[in-house]
Amino acid sequence: MRLILMDNNSGYICGDTAVYLAGSPEWRDNAESRREAETLSLLASRLLDEGNGVHGRSYEFMGANPHVTSSGYHIYRADVSGVDVIPIVRNGRDGAIINAVAANCHYIGFVRYA
Repeated sequence: MRLILMDNNSGYICGDTAVYLAGSPEWRDNAESRREAETLSLLASRLLDEGNGVHGRSYEFMGANPHVTSSGYHIYRADVSGVDVIPIVRNGRDGAIINAVAANCHYIGFVRYA
């Protein structure tokens, strides 16, 4: 499963698991075992933060957009029916790419962190 994480506060894409988790054994093992989207969303959020040097956060998955100003990530699934619907995201501040993610990817839910 390929996930894209969009920061709730900035609106920018902060991670594409095809890039930042490509070499992670923990991600690979969980993604290949076909874990639930909720479990993978929480894992992707934690691994993104840890890769950025942020440790010790707690995470809560919400299955719908909560329309809140809480810190967290909107989670989109970029592989729909086994096909990537957008190219790998390398520039998360590009408005066209952000719009393409929102229009073409499947919204999984929101992960709030504290």
